Amino acid sequence: MNQLNGKINARIDKRKAWILKLRIRKPVSKFMIVCSLHFAEEDYFYRSKDFKKRKILKNTAVPLNS
Repeated sequence: MNQLNGKINARIDKRKAWILKLRIRKPVSKFMIVCSLHFAEEDYFYRSKDFKKRKILKNTAVPLNS
């Protein structure tokens, strides 16, 4: 149970960090998106599928200051 609480707290902390970095002043919804320009190149990893490279955001990525 403690491990689950730790994961939930980490997710909440990450969400708060994103809200602070992006200076969001309205309620956050699951429909909001963040442009790739808000992230550094090292925040991504690449996955090849069907001869196409896909840019995937790392779980540890936090947006740059807006």
